[in-house]
Amino acid sequence: MKAIPELIAYCVLLMGALVSGVAQQDIRTTATLTDRRSAYDRAIDMLKRGADTAQAIHLLELWMAAVPFDTNAARILSTAYASRGMMAEASIARSIPPDVVRIDDSRVETHYTPQVRLGTYRVLLPKNYSPKKRYPAVLLLHGNGQGPNVMIDFARALSMDSVLFICPFAPYVRMQETKQSQRNRFSASGEGIDMPDSLMSEIVDESASWYRDAYTDASTKYSIARIKPIIVGFSQGGFYAHIVASRFPSTFQSVVSIGASMFSYGRFQEYVNNLNIYGIDALVLQGTHDNVVPLQTAELIVATLKNSGVNAELVTFEGEHWPTNEAIQIIRMWLQRRLR
Repeated sequence: MKAIPELIAYCVLLMGALVSGVAQQDIRTTATLTDRRSAYDRAIDMLKRGADTAQAIHLLELWMAAVPFDTNAARILSTAYASRGMMAEASIARSIPPDVVRIDDSRVETHYTPQVRLGTYRVLLPKNYSPKKRYPAVLLLHGNGQGPNVMIDFARALSMDSVLFICPFAPYVRMQETKQSQRNRFSASGEGIDMPDSLMSEIVDESASWYRDAYTDASTKYSIARIKPIIVGFSQGGFYAHIVASRFPSTFQSVVSIGASMFSYGRFQEYVNNLNIYGIDALVLQGTHDNVVPLQTAELIVATLKNSGVNAELVTFEGEHWPTNEAIQIIRMWLQRRLR
């Protein structure tokens, strides 16, 4: 083992802190129902905000007691000690050796392959829902870095109380954004999982399949009318609304996108003719002051649809990325005409 004296001294240092009033209950409460961050994350936040260094040190000591070979945390703790003049403690923390020394090895190769996993979707039921009745359905896809609740709120704004809305979580977690915001942030394009750009087409295919599978699963659990559903997506969800409808044209009757992005790796041009073959029409909405997705993207989407013979309509609204009340009413009328 490496640096035994230093490691023992450091463990003694931490045990002393624990014995002198830091009980196990204190360890358990470093992540509470209202703040589920680890002791490490809370300490880093305190140091960034210039908050109480003593409390940050306390939390880092708790963390190091549980993960004694976290050399990154040890370096931060050493700096925190030094800022308070605790030079002996800073020296000990700085001497903690890594548990594993990673070396480059040409024999190690990385491969990617699809995996089967469970996903989550939420459903907004019609008012006074009864399994003895059948209800038309709408599949709602949220934007990048959001979650389905934003689309459930959107569904409520539509005031269509006899429609069943299905809102899937995008299949990937955006790691950094989730960590920073302490709220779940999701994507359908694989952020935060260290995949190369060369896999983007496969990621799109897998995500599109998941969105369709979420609808299929809901159709077995709820009393859904025989009329085909409509797929509606916002931002990245709008991009996927076009992708999913063109990949699975027998499932849907219409597609609506709001502030939709468009990326070549989606290969939409390869599948867009399926919308024409199956008679799927499209409504594309775009804010004239959108600073996330430019108006030209919506124009490109509509041109691609029309060039393939798809009945497509472009509607602009005086607003930014999120639809205005006027735009929501336009969508409402579009859905009502097709879900009778």
